[in-house]
Amino acid sequence: MTGRGYIDTCAEHIAAPVDKPRWKAWSDADLSKVYRFYLLRTLGFEVANHNLQEHVNMIIESKGSKKAAQKFYCESVLNGLMSRKG
Repeated sequence: MTGRGYIDTCAEHIAAPVDKPRWKAWSDADLSKVYRFYLLRTLGFEVANHNLQEHVNMIIESKGSKKAAQKFYCESVLNGLMSRKG
């Protein structure tokens, strides 16, 4: 944890909770973290570190999957409500 969650949230900043050498392990542990990054971006949050933005983009491009994106969208945007009819 950064210990700055409240401060970052109020300032609408996105920061990784770990230092840069541990970003890969942090993002590999749960791909939905990188999707939540973009959810915050759509809500107007700014990235505290430009290198973090590049890291998230790289992870999505290299490891992103349609299934993971659909799961994130269903759970986070539609609040668990999704039609399976196409």
